[in-house]
Amino acid sequence: MYKVLIVDDHESMSDSLSQALSKTGSFEVVGTLKNALYAELYCGKLKPDLILMDVCTEGGASGLEATKTIKENYPDIKIIVISGFDEITY
Repeated sequence: MYKVLIVDDHESMSDSLSQALSKTGSFEVVGTLKNALYAELYCGKLKPDLILMDVCTEGGASGLEATKTIKENYPDIKIIVISGFDEITY
C-alpha cells in the first residue's frame, strides 16, 4: 500500500482526494495539510511515497517551492502538483 500526503487548502478537495484514493485499496492517506510550509516536516515524520501538492496553499504558501525543497531532501518521494487555477503558466 502506498502512503499519500495531501497538501491542499481546500477541505472539499482534500476530502474528495482522500476518499477516492482510500477506495482503491492501494493507497493510505497518512495526512492532509492546508499549508505547504509544513510539508517537508511532515515528510520526515510520515514518510509518504506520494504527495499531491496544490500550487498555492493557505496563506499564499507556494506548493512549487515546497516541491523543490522536498525533492532536494527526499528525492524518492513522488510529487504530483495539482491546481484549481485555470492559469496555464503554473
